[in-house]
Amino acid sequence: MRFLHLPLTLFFLGFLPSFAQQKLSLTACIRAAKFHHGNYLQAQNAKTLETAKREFTQRDFLPQAEVYANPTLSMGRSVDPTTFQFATRGFVNNILGLSLSQTVYAGGRRGLALEMQEMQEKMAETQVEKQEALLTVQVIQQYFQVLIAQAQVRHAETQYQLLQQITPTNEDTLGRLQFQAQISSAEWTLVKAQQELKIQKITLGHLIGSSQPQTLTLEDYDSQPQVLELAVATDDRLFQQYYAWHPDYRYSQWKQKWQSLQMADIRASRLPSISLNGGVNLPYSSLYQQVSESRLVRMDTVPVFFQGAIRPALSPAFENQFRTIPLISQWGQLANASLGIQIRIPIMAGNSYRLRWQQAKHDLQLAQIQAQQIKNDLIKESALAQSQVESTMAQYKASQSAFDVWNAYYQNALPVYQRGEMSQKEFQDIIFQFLQTDIQLTRARYEYHLWQQLKPFYESGKWTQRKTTAFR
Repeated sequence: MRFLHLPLTLFFLGFLPSFAQQKLSLTACIRAAKFHHGNYLQAQNAKTLETAKREFTQRDFLPQAEVYANPTLSMGRSVDPTTFQFATRGFVNNILGLSLSQTVYAGGRRGLALEMQEMQEKMAETQVEKQEALLTVQVIQQYFQVLIAQAQVRHAETQYQLLQQITPTNEDTLGRLQFQAQISSAEWTLVKAQQELKIQKITLGHLIGSSQPQTLTLEDYDSQPQVLELAVATDDRLFQQYYAWHPDYRYSQWKQKWQSLQMADIRASRLPSISLNGGVNLPYSSLYQQVSESRLVRMDTVPVFFQGAIRPALSPAFENQFRTIPLISQWGQLANASLGIQIRIPIMAGNSYRLRWQQAKHDLQLAQIQAQQIKNDLIKESALAQSQVESTMAQYKASQSAFDVWNAYYQNALPVYQRGEMSQKEFQDIIFQFLQTDIQLTRARYEYHLWQQLKPFYESGKWTQRKTTAFR
C-alpha cells in the first residue's frame, strides 16, 4: 500500500502526549500573574496608602492633645518666668504642661476632607480592579494563544508525517520534485509552528513569573457543537450595561464627585472657624525659695520718728538660710489652667479664592467630559465585542461545514487513491485542504473557548473559570 492510513481522530487532534509534570489550569495562571505583575501590585499598594490616609483623616475629628516641657538655664540679668522676679544670678526653671485643642466648627471642611479621602480610596480601589481585569484578560488571551500554537504544532506534525508516509509513484521528475517540495514546505511549517509555540510560552511565562516558560504544560479545552449553539442565545443581552460596572467608568464617576467636593471645600474656606483651646501649666524655678533657718546675729541702733521726735531704737539683724521649694510643692502653689475660644474669620486673601474656584470649576467640567468619553468608548468596545462573538460563531459554523465537506471528500478519495485511480498530487492536495479545514475548525473552537472565559467580564466584571470538556 502506497499510503499508510492513520485514524481520523489523529486529524481531529483527539490525542495529547502524556506529561510528567502537573498541568497548569487557567485559574492557577491568573493567580500566579497577580502575585508577580508589577502594575497590579503597585495598584494594591496605592489602595493601601489611600486607606491609611482615610483612617488618618477620620482622626481629625478628635481633640488635639500635647504634653510639653521647657527646661531652661538662665544666666546673667533676667526675669524669672515663674515668679516674675528680677534675678541677677543664674537659675533653672521649667514649665511642664498639657495643652488641648478642639475644632468646633470649620465650615464643614473636616467632613468634606473625609468625603474627599473616601473618594480617593474608592478611585484607588477601581484602579486595583482595572489592573486585575487587564491582567486577567491578558493571561486568558495568552493562555489560549499557547493552546492554539500547540494545536498548530500538532497539525504541522501530522501533515509532515502523512507526507513522509506516502510512497512516491513512478511519475516524471517534475512530479517527484513537487512532492519533495511539499515535504520541505511541511517541515518548514513545523519548525515555524514550534518557534511560534516557544514565543507564546515565553510571553505567558513572563506574565505569570515563570523562570522556565518552555516547560509550561497547560490544561487543554474542547467543546461540543451543541454547547456552542446553546450559548449563542444569551450573547445579545450581555453588553447593554457593560460600561456600568467597568472600573474606568466608575473611576470617572468617583472623580466627578471628588471635584464637586473640592468646589464645596473652596466655598467652605471662606466661612469662619471656631476652636476651643485649653491647658494646664506646672511651673518650677530654682529661685522660688523659702526660709529654712534663721538666727539673730546682732542688735543695731537705728533712728526712728516716734511721738514727734527722732529717737534711737534697737533693730535685730538676722541671718537666714534659704532652700528651694520642692517640685511637687511648687506645682501645688504655682499650677494654673487656661480655657479660651478662638474665632477666625477670613476677610481678604487676594485673588487666590477666585483662582482656586475657577480651577476647580474647570476640573469638574473636564471630569464630566472625560466620563462621557469613557462611557462612549466602553459602549463602542462592547459593540465590537458583540460583533466579535457573532463573527466567532459564524467562523465556527463555516469551519465546521468546510471540515465536514473535506472530511467526506477525503473518505471518498482514499479508496480511489488506493486503487490507483487518482494521482498522487491530487490526493496530496486533498490531504492538504483537509488539514487546513481541520486547523481552522480547531482555531474557531479555541476562539469560542476564549470568548467563554472572557464572557463573565461583560456580564458582571468578575471572572470565574468556566468548566469545559478537555481533550481525551
